[in-house]
Amino acid sequence: MAAPCSTFDVNCGSGARIIIEERSHDEVLYQEGPDNAGIMHKILVCNPGSPALNPAFDVTPNRYIHAIITNRGIARPPFQESLRELANRSE
Repeated sequence: MAAPCSTFDVNCGSGARIIIEERSHDEVLYQEGPDNAGIMHKILVCNPGSPALNPAFDVTPNRYIHAIITNRGIARPPFQESLRELANRSE
């Protein structure tokens, strides 16, 4: 996986503790675009009443990650230690 060091919280012991921002379900249920006259319309693109979840991001389980490529180097397991070392390294 690849991500900048600024996205990691080295004090968070588990991905289960990460709070995932829920974005508006309208971003999933509706699309907006112009008609032939150039007038913008927002239309429902699913069945009426359909529910939707729209998380801003997800958390990949640790067991699927073998290395993390960052702007400061490559982190390898155990990630909490290697990411802490990279966080302290200057760019």
